[in-house]
Amino acid sequence: MSDYTTTRTAPCGLVVMACGVVIFIWITLQNARLVGEQVVLAPHTPLSDVGQSRQSDVERRNSLLEAGDIEGWLKAVKGKATAEYEDNSNTTAAAECSVTLRLGPETATARSPALCSRSLFSSYLSTHAHLLGSGHWSGTEDHPHFKPDVCTLLSNFSFAGYCSLCGESGRSLPKKIVLVGDSNGARVMLGMMRRLRDMGGLCSFLRKERIKKSETDKLNVRDPNYFTVKDLPLEYLQGEVLRHRGAAVSSFRVNCRFGKSHDIHLEYILSLDLIDSSLYMSGYTPGKMRKGLFSTLLQYLFKHYFRATGYPEVFLLYAQFKHVKWHSPLPVVAQSIRYINMLIKTYLPSTTTVFWIPSGRECVAKTPLYVPRDVADGMDINLILQALNDVLSDALYKEAVAARTLVEPSHASIHGFLDLGRITCPITCLWHVDGAHMTKAWYDAVARYLLQMFCT
Repeated sequence: MSDYTTTRTAPCGLVVMACGVVIFIWITLQNARLVGEQVVLAPHTPLSDVGQSRQSDVERRNSLLEAGDIEGWLKAVKGKATAEYEDNSNTTAAAECSVTLRLGPETATARSPALCSRSLFSSYLSTHAHLLGSGHWSGTEDHPHFKPDVCTLLSNFSFAGYCSLCGESGRSLPKKIVLVGDSNGARVMLGMMRRLRDMGGLCSFLRKERIKKSETDKLNVRDPNYFTVKDLPLEYLQGEVLRHRGAAVSSFRVNCRFGKSHDIHLEYILSLDLIDSSLYMSGYTPGKMRKGLFSTLLQYLFKHYFRATGYPEVFLLYAQFKHVKWHSPLPVVAQSIRYINMLIKTYLPSTTTVFWIPSGRECVAKTPLYVPRDVADGMDINLILQALNDVLSDALYKEAVAARTLVEPSHASIHGFLDLGRITCPITCLWHVDGAHMTKAWYDAVARYLLQMFCT
């Protein structure tokens, strides 16, 4: 099986024809890898009229992409996002959002919906052809709580309650949780550590990546020492300059112990791009380590790092769309997501569950003045972020439909999560500490909902 080698993504002004060539080559490689894999769709619950329409839209967009009609696909994706956010400024009225804000005491309801679970989220996605993003926020700014329309997210639980939640679902408590993503992903993992600590865990940092400044241009350089494992000595690893000058976070490992026997190991791995080449292989002898070659961070994690340190029960991908939006055209993003999903199904075992986490909105009013307000083709920042989330949603929809036929999958299962873009619509700037980041309380809530997904 040949490896996928990527170069730096082109600027947003890349001509449509070039995007088409890239995607055509990628589709050809994908088909070559997937020869012999048969997927037959199983019957499922009939869709509503709205669901049928959404499913048709997704299938039409995917068919345009696979046919190489990049211009038609771009129009369809941008048209979908624009239709939902005609006025996509940061003063968008709550009435234009699919989520409402109702802070304060919650009114008791006669019957609570079923508990939110990964199977319910997948069923919702395969039926409605988009990620769940409707409901309302309640609670307070110090303890916000999101209530979806179709299921119940728990606002709090103890460690004993969490063990019961896993046991009732027939699942084991996760022992290792790894998240790859940008600084928003790091804040989610820190929120998860705080949540586990509140549940009684004794949490301590085990190791941190030591990112250094290059002597020439003072850019942040990846630390290969953090990633060294026994089967791949340090001389084979090369750290590359990270895209972002001011990356204030770095990779870290945390262990949370409950009682005398149960440990939950958390690891955050910094990545500022979908196809991240900030860590690559160098100094190898041709023919000696051919099977172990890698050119991207995820390839290294899947082929070497996890093999040496242990595969996680839960692997999280926090979409780096707040970075990607500046340099990757939508078709390249769609290509990258499909390639990552193919990598996951090639290298991660069935004991690993994967969750993609979409990007939240930005608060332009709190963004530094030197940061541009528009992205590609004059599109508003939050408009392009929602378009990127929709591209991810389309890819996950295909995975959800295909997964219905896998009785005993031989690879990791791939799931979506809440559409953080849509659910942050009514709270844009309310809970932002700067243009791109939210308050600790908000990340704590997201971490709490993720923990629920791991066990249900």
